[in-house]
Amino acid sequence: SNLAYNNGTWKINENGLYSDATDKGDAFLVSEVTGKNFVYQTDIKFDSDKGCAALVFRSNNELSTKEAYAVNVNAENGNVKFWRWQANNANQLIAEKTVGKADTYTLKVVAYNEWILYYVNDQLVASLGDYTLQRDDLGQTTILTSGYFGLLNFNSKVTFQNTYYKEFDDSFNPLLSNITVETDKG
Repeated sequence: SNLAYNNGTWKINENGLYSDATDKGDAFLVSEVTGKNFVYQTDIKFDSDKGCAALVFRSNNELSTKEAYAVNVNAENGNVKFWRWQANNANQLIAEKTVGKADTYTLKVVAYNEWILYYVNDQLVASLGDYTLQRDDLGQTTILTSGYFGLLNFNSKVTFQNTYYKEFDDSFNPLLSNITVETDKG
């Protein structure tokens, strides 16, 4: 509820949340729901073979001075990106990757403080905050720690389904501690 959009057509139908932004550029759907540490996920089915669809999170919901993260998938080639808007400038956070074409894509973000993991169809494609897991992490000097959830359609016809978020409570702590690594020196 209380969803707002800035461009294109957004409507709920029997298949989910349908968006048509053909030749309209960025079409944002923004919510009044905010989150700090969470899992945020949606299923995407493209109704055209062009454009991109994305999850937007930790956003300020100000389209003229965007501060937000976004992860997307491209309908034409199955490539994925992860970027951050800072003062309305889009900065890529990873090198673009190919996950391949599919009938449906499940995009999922797991965000916990500075750690942000991005999955496509349950495959980890980006891990910010750990250089050993994400060697092509292009870095950021600051982090957005909370903000609004939204969706983005870029020049496509797309249906979003099963969109949800789950906030982690203060008892959740995925970090390991007191780890010892031993080797056989023999």
